[in-house]
Amino acid sequence: MQWGNGPNTTLRKHERLIGFFEFCIGNDWLDKDPALKMKKAEEKRVPTDYFTREEFHRIVDATAAIACSAVRPARSSSKRL
Repeated sequence: MQWGNGPNTTLRKHERLIGFFEFCIGNDWLDKDPALKMKKAEEKRVPTDYFTREEFHRIVDATAAIACSAVRPARSSSKRL
């Protein structure tokens, strides 16, 4: 059966379908699991590439700039009563 989705989505849908049929069998709505005849979804993993040293430093610098601007002390606006 073709799902038309990525491998992880296909695997999750297959697991949900099996769980649904187990639920139906547990409630005596079905006698046997029709999902047992389905071929198990294949999971194809693609290795993740790492950032280059230059990209990593740009990310760290951008994160530090955002963090520093968020920590700036606010001006006091309280007035004496």
